[in-house]
Amino acid sequence: MSADKLKEYYEDSVPRFWDPRLGIRGRDVEVYALMKGFSGTLLEYGCGSESLLLALAMEDRFTECTRVDISERALSSVRQAWRNFKHANKDKKFNVSIE
Repeated sequence: MSADKLKEYYEDSVPRFWDPRLGIRGRDVEVYALMKGFSGTLLEYGCGSESLLLALAMEDRFTECTRVDISERALSSVRQAWRNFKHANKDKKFNVSIE
C-alpha cells in the first residue's frame, strides 16, 4: 500500500476513534497497564484517539510526551482535546507535542 493510500485510509477512518476526553479506552487499557514502572519521555506513534497519551501526560512520571500520527484529522481532534484538557487543568504544566 502506498503512503498516500495509507494516509487516505486513516483520514477516512478517523470518525471510528473514540473521544479521547472520555479516558482510556480500547487497547489503550492494556497498554497502560504495561507502562507501570516507566517514566521520563514518551513517544507514541500512530496513536489513534490519544486516550493513552492523554492519561499518561496527566501523571507526573512523564516529563515529556510526543504524539505522531499520519492522519491530520486525528491530529486535529487531539489538538482540540489538549486545549480542553489544559484549560481544565490550569495548575498542571504539560510538555506535549502533537506532530
